[in-house]
Amino acid sequence: DFLDIFLISNCNFLIGDSSGMSMAPMIFRKKSLYTNISELHSMSFIDSFYKPIIVLKKFKSLKTGEYIPYSLVLEKRLSELDNIYELNNIGYDIEDSTEDEILNATKEMDHLVNKDGYLNFDKKLEKKFNDILLKHNKYPLKESKISNFFLKKNSFLLE
Repeated sequence: DFLDIFLISNCNFLIGDSSGMSMAPMIFRKKSLYTNISELHSMSFIDSFYKPIIVLKKFKSLKTGEYIPYSLVLEKRLSELDNIYELNNIGYDIEDSTEDEILNATKEMDHLVNKDGYLNFDKKLEKKFNDILLKHNKYPLKESKISNFFLKKNSFLLE
């Protein structure tokens, strides 16, 4: 157990999800790349200087197999469901971040930490995402950003 804490205290950054252990790097003023985030309704709690890059999960319809735009996810309150079975019972599923999305977000995070700047940042896509949050949650991301690679690859989710 102590080795986990020792490794976190000496890492450049942590790659994790919204579990409790992902909070530990903040103790050492280390940043975390957050992956597999589905809690769109509570992004204000995730938004932090210590979580500068986030990779989201994608919601999709079980009936059609099509992905659901984030505005509709928030409108239907799909991200508020605590249990995958509840989500499935109403006709939806959730998809984890892909290896490609995580790899590219890791490259973005490495660039941010070691070169002090966001890699290939697209302000227009980030604004579209923040406009969705602002409309439904009344709170845009201020400190954190969604992975640029993720937004470009999944820009259709911002409609």
